[in-house]
Order: sequence, then C-alpha cells, then structure tokens
Amino acid sequence: PQEGFRSFVRIRSAGDGAVKAELQDHWCLGHLGESTFLVVPAPGGATPAGGNIGIWAADSPGGIEKIGEVQDSRLWGPPQKVKSTFEFILQESKDRIGLVRYHLTDGAIVEGDRSGSEDLCAGPIKEVLGEEGPYLVESDGGVLAYSWEGSHLWSLDLQGGLDPVVSAADLNEDGCAELVVAAAGNRVTSSSFGESGESTKLWTKDFHGARSRMGPILYDLMGDGRLCLVSLGNNARGQITVQAYKGDGEKLWETELAISIALNGVAMTWNAGTFLQGQRSGVAISVRNDPRTVEGTYLLDGANGEIVWYKGIYQEGKVARPFVPHGIPSAYDFDGDGLDEVFIDMLSYMAVLKGEDGSFAFHRHTRNLGKQDALYAGDLYNSFVPLFKEDDNLPHWFVPLGGYGSFGLMKPDPREGVWMEDPGYDVPIKVGMIDVDGDGEMEVGYCIRNSKVFVCRDLWTGETKWEIELPEAPGNPVISADVDGDGKGEFLTGRYCIGTDERGLGVIRWKSPVEFGWAVIADFDGDGLGEIACVDSGRIYVLKGSG
Repeated sequence: PQEGFRSFVRIRSAGDGAVKAELQDHWCLGHLGESTFLVVPAPGGATPAGGNIGIWAADSPGGIEKIGEVQDSRLWGPPQKVKSTFEFILQESKDRIGLVRYHLTDGAIVEGDRSGSEDLCAGPIKEVLGEEGPYLVESDGGVLAYSWEGSHLWSLDLQGGLDPVVSAADLNEDGCAELVVAAAGNRVTSSSFGESGESTKLWTKDFHGARSRMGPILYDLMGDGRLCLVSLGNNARGQITVQAYKGDGEKLWETELAISIALNGVAMTWNAGTFLQGQRSGVAISVRNDPRTVEGTYLLDGANGEIVWYKGIYQEGKVARPFVPHGIPSAYDFDGDGLDEVFIDMLSYMAVLKGEDGSFAFHRHTRNLGKQDALYAGDLYNSFVPLFKEDDNLPHWFVPLGGYGSFGLMKPDPREGVWMEDPGYDVPIKVGMIDVDGDGEMEVGYCIRNSKVFVCRDLWTGETKWEIELPEAPGNPVISADVDGDGKGEFLTGRYCIGTDERGLGVIRWKSPVEFGWAVIADFDGDGLGEIACVDSGRIYVLKGSG
C-alpha cells in the first residue's frame, strides 16, 4: 500500500531478507528451476495474465539479467523440467488458436514446435504428464487428455468442485424452453429437449463468470422481443470480456473491460434491465479479484455493448464500500421515470443506481453500519424485492436473503417495518414466496439455516401460520411454484415439495430423487406444464411430473 499498490518482483537473501535485486512494476508468472523467472510488465499496479513476457535469470552475486523475451503472449501451462532443460508453453495473443513450446537451454530461450489444437486452447493446460504429454485440460465437468497435436486420448469424469448454474427460456420461439447451462470447462451451452426427454446441444460459448447462484442472463437486449444471452469471457490480453449472443448463438457484440483475469479477476454477478433513456436495455456487470484491489460495477449499453459507466469504491466518512452486490441484484423503476434502476447491496446498503450515470436514486445503510436511520431489516449481503398490496401506490420492500442478520418485510419507508426475524449467521439461504394455501394471500416459507423446521408466515403480517419438521435440514434456497397445477403453490427446498392439506396446514407432498438447489422451472417439452431443472452433485436433472 505504501507504494500505491504497485507490483514488484524481488529477490531476497534467505538469511536476512535483504533485497538483492528487484524489477519495479513487473509481475512474476512463474519460474524455471531455482533462478530463472517469467516476468511481465505490470504498470499502474496491474496484475496482468500476459503481455511481453521477459525471461530473467538471477546470478550468484545477487544481480538479475534478462536473457530473452516473447512478445504479446500468455503462460498457458505449468513449466516443467524435460531432461536437462526446462519447457514452458505460451499462447500467442496475436493468434489465440496457437501454442508454442519454448525451452531454456544453456541459458538461452529456444522456440520449439507449435500446436494449433483448439481443444488445448480452450483453457489453460493444468498438468503435463511426461515429457511429451498427455496434456490435461478441464472441460465439460471432467479432465480431458490430449496429445500436443490435439488428438483426444482419454477423459475422466469428475464430481465435486463448483456446480453448474442454469437458466431457461424459449430462445428460438418454438414453444419450448431451452436450458442454458454454465458449467466446468468455462463453457455455456444451450440445449433443447424432445418429448421423450432426450437433449440436443444447440450451441456452446465461452463463459468465465463466477458460478454460485445466478444462471446466465437471458434478456431482450435489442428491444425486439427476442431474448439474448449475455456471457462472460476473457481475451488474448488477459482482460475480462462481455459478449452478447442472439438466441441462435450468433454474436451481437463483445466488449473488453479494463479488468485483468490475474489474481482470479472475475465477473461475479450480472444483471439486466431497461436502464437507459429511450427504453433501451442495459447490462450491469460486477467484477472483483481475490485481494479485492479491483471491485466495482460496469453498466453497458445492451444494444451495442458500449460502456456507459463504471463505479468502484463509495466512501461516506470513514466507511468505504464497493459498488457491487453480494446479495442477488435486481432491477426496478424506483423513481417512476419509466426506466429501471440498478439495485445492489454494496455489502451494507440498499443502493439504487440510475442507469444514465450510476448516481444514487436512493441509498440507505443497514444496521451493520449503525442503527440510526438504518434499514428496518437486513444487515449484510441482502436483496430487496418491491411488493405491492392491492391499493399501494408505493411498494413495501421484502428482504428474502442475506449473509448475516435479519430478513423480513419493510414499509415503503424502509426505515420502518412490518415484521422481521434475526437469526444472526443462520439467516435462510433464500426465503420462498407464494400463495401456498389458496386463500388469495401471499405466504413466505423458509428454514433457518441448519434447522429442520420449515416455517410458513403470512407475508403481510408476519404471523406464523404453520411449521413442519423435515427429515433433515435442507441447506438449500426455497423455490416457489404451483408444481401440480391445482391453483395452490408449493415450496421446494432440499429434496422436499411442501404444500398444504385441506386444513391449510403444511405437509410434505413428495420427495425428489435429487436436491433442488437453485432450480429453474420451465416448459422444456412443450406440453404446457413446467418441468424442474436442478443441479445435484455436478449433474443436471430435469424432473417431470408423473401426472
């Protein structure tokens, strides 16, 4: 910090820690043995993934000497020792479908052979087994092994790691929803389903966004009534990119963000709405890296990808918070001007940003930053849902999730509230909301985290209507839908579908063979009824009612 977060490559004495040599404003990508390093320029405190890669060697007196340079490239695999030399693989930025093996031989860098394999270029090589491979890459939920020439040698399916995230919509206007999945291998795929349940992969694109709760954006970017996909990638310069595709996979635009993928720089959340004048769409992309030296939100024009604004750190007195959502972001016309505003939590706020310039239409802190004039409900990492009673001119605000503290229903002035519950760190993963008993009034349902007791409350009063004990704590969000088409809603959580009996009390309707997780519900086969697409243990299941 005392150097303005600049990057340094330093060689220190093991005995006393004294700096023997240093490269200012550089970043180390890796090393070849004990005394040779791959270094790239890092101006302005950057942590780049590539550039003009210099090969520097340390000598015994403590100096450092540049012995070679490769222009405009990225390190694409772990350096390894091959016989009496060291080998490293670079991807040339001028030709992303092109890898080069380099060797450190007798103190000099020697260019070796090339590979044009698209499969090896799909993602960085994770491991090299032996002097001539195979070369291992991650893809489609497993490990794939290739020769240097690109021949597929073998595959190994893996379970564990990050689960896929899913979205669904009718992208080709055929009356059936397509399932859009972002999964391992940094890929997003669109698939359709036949009447008998067989799936057909329609297209595949890059996807380098975070995979936690949110599926890929499907939104009408062009204003023509047709949904588009917004995906996240990175380019040959190691910068995060945003891409938009039509429903058939045709690219509309691609925009580079000034954010490096180094230090796990990633697009963490995404959002879309009618944010811009003239009823034009906008796309909000929030980014960060591991040390959080980068943390903020971009707004892009949905029609052409042009960057409208970027907001980084907000400071109010001694309090500093990033312009990012840690809850789930949303879009709503807060000020009644006919355009949506961007809703984010900035960790400890209810923040409403105007699409035209990112200025506040409204912001109010949570109790995490002090009780005076704070929000009635919510403490950390919240989301805010506008809800109207029949005669309301202004919405109430429902807080359905958080990372810590309270959840509940706030009044139109969110400093005031109707009801809340504060279980501390055991705040529900997500509260569900639906008319579960058919009385014409909305209910909410949830389990306190790590609890087996499912609670149903009247949304508008907070009155507990019933409780039911599940066989185990679900540890999942609550998804809401009228699953069986009887006009009454159900809550889905864990493996359980929870409805009501003839007395209006809670009952487990059925148990799923897999957990629902962050499921999506859509009509995938065109029969007029919804199916449930869910992810469990790294696999995707589409559940269809037997009735």
